[in-house]
Amino acid sequence: MLRDNTRAFDPAENSIKLVTGFSCWALGYLDKDFKTIGCLLHPARHDGRDLRYRTGYGEKCRRESCPQSITFLGLSKKARQFFLGLTTQLDSFDYSSKKYNPLFRLLGWGSKILEKVSQESRTNVLDRETFFRRYPVLVSPQDPRPIKYMMECIVDNLGVDILRSEQFSLMFQDFFKNTVQELSDLALRGGATFTHQLGMGEAFQDMLRLAVGIKRIDRDQALRLKEKVDQDLANFVRTIG
Repeated sequence: MLRDNTRAFDPAENSIKLVTGFSCWALGYLDKDFKTIGCLLHPARHDGRDLRYRTGYGEKCRRESCPQSITFLGLSKKARQFFLGLTTQLDSFDYSSKKYNPLFRLLGWGSKILEKVSQESRTNVLDRETFFRRYPVLVSPQDPRPIKYMMECIVDNLGVDILRSEQFSLMFQDFFKNTVQELSDLALRGGATFTHQLGMGEAFQDMLRLAVGIKRIDRDQALRLKEKVDQDLANFVRTIG
C-alpha cells in the first residue's frame, strides 16, 4: 500500500482527494530506498508549501504537531542535522517510537541547551554510542522537563562541558532532590492561578508543576519560590565551578 501511494503521488497535482477507509493515501515512503515513511504532503518536503489540504482534513493535519516536533523546528539547521545523526540507524517504526528514538527524550531539554551542545561539537554528526558516553546527563531516563530550568542556568554559567561529568550528575541529583523538598515545604498550594499560566517561563513552570507537584499557586508566591531557586542555583554553580 505504501509503495502504491508513493508511486501514485504527484506533487504538481492540487486537487482534493478525500481520505476514505482506514488509511491516508498521502502516507508513503519519503526516500528512494523505501525505508522512511511519512506524509507526502508535508511542507518540509515542498519548500514550505503545505499540501495537506488535499486530504480534506485541512486544519486537523496542520494542528497535529507533538511538542518534540515544535522544539525540533525551532533549532538551527546545523543543530537539526546534528541530532538527526543519532537516528540514522533507525527504521521508520523505531524512528516513531518513544522507546527507541532518543530524540523524543532529548528534545524535552529544549532548544537552548541542545543548540549549545551542537555548537560545542567539533563534528556535524555523532554516533549514538559516542553521544551517550559524552553526555550521560542528557540521555538519562529521567524526564528532562522538571529539571530543565536548573540545567539551563548551570549550562549558561559553566558551559556544556559540565554535562560530561559523572560527578556533576551525582551532585546535581542531590541538589535537585533537596531543592524540590524545600520548595514543597515552603509552597502555599491552591492559589488562584494555574501553574502553567503564571507567565514565568515554561521551564520554571514545568519545574513547579512536575517536580514540586504544584498545580495552582498565587504569582507572588511563585516569584518568591523562584527567587529561592535562583539563589540556590547561584550557590550551587559557585560550588561546582
